[in-house]
Amino acid sequence: MTPARTSTAATLALVLLATGCPTPPSEGAPAPAPAAALDQDPRPADERPPDPPPPETPPASPTPGPVGPRPMATPAPWEGRHQLDLLPTRQLRVGGVPVTAWIADTEDRRRLGLMHVRELPRDHGMLFVYPDVRERSFWMKNTFIPLSIAYIDERGRIATIVDMQPHDERGHPSNAPVRFGLEMDQGWFRRNGVAAGARVEGITSLPGYD
Repeated sequence: MTPARTSTAATLALVLLATGCPTPPSEGAPAPAPAAALDQDPRPADERPPDPPPPETPPASPTPGPVGPRPMATPAPWEGRHQLDLLPTRQLRVGGVPVTAWIADTEDRRRLGLMHVRELPRDHGMLFVYPDVRERSFWMKNTFIPLSIAYIDERGRIATIVDMQPHDERGHPSNAPVRFGLEMDQGWFRRNGVAAGARVEGITSLPGYD
């Protein structure tokens, strides 16, 4: 090797040492341990403390599923419909006059009655059917149209007729044991010549339900 080359090699070695560049291991020397191995616990496996549990993952927010079908019942007024859309009807003859009556024959239907209804078609009303015979009383809470109710006994005879005003929350008693109540526009019975004692045909075969 010439002096010039020797000087150059020495200079290069000094530069490499100054810059911190790692030197290759000499032949036969053990290779340095990987960084991960330096962090391992030197104790035997059965003496080491258990590994810490993995971090908990917060549960995902439940995805709201579809709403199940509503039970068959009278709809709430804010659903955009009133109960007359769902109730069955029956053709009656009240004192010989044809009437189409919506049948309120369950507890929910009887409780809602004609609340929130704004008008009745001509010669239409609501028949309340009960499972037993006893004195009844009706009120006009949340009811917007004036009504007349005919209280009817189990034989289909009108016991009494009572006029009722909108939103009147006083009770209007039957003053006699009855099984049915027929609500019509106020004055309908008078205009059609129907009074106490008149017969209502088409109701005695109707069952009542709790």
